[in-house]
Amino acid sequence: MDLADMGSITAAVDWLKTQEERLDLLIHNAAAATWSTESVGAGWEPHMAVNFIGPFALTNRLLPLLQSAAAEKDADVRIVTLTSTAQVAMLPSGFKFPFTSPDCLRSPVLSHP
Repeated sequence: MDLADMGSITAAVDWLKTQEERLDLLIHNAAAATWSTESVGAGWEPHMAVNFIGPFALTNRLLPLLQSAAAEKDADVRIVTLTSTAQVAMLPSGFKFPFTSPDCLRSPVLSHP
């Protein structure tokens, strides 16, 4: 599955729904670190697409399976998101993310100082 591609996410979830009726655990461990400024998928900046937007879309599409598991007696459903500090190596010291507009999700200039 390519987390930068909504079609890939949808296809993977559609397939999973044919195999399983519930999902008890979802672990996000996506990571992208690239110097590329090429847009991916629907025009997203690559880091935002793979590290944030893709996992959000995946979780949204998996909610029915997670909710099905949560409805069971003594359910213990979890969504775990792993992160890193890789951005420290990629960005200048003290860099302030410009999260004042949705444009920061699409602009390589804002994401690659």
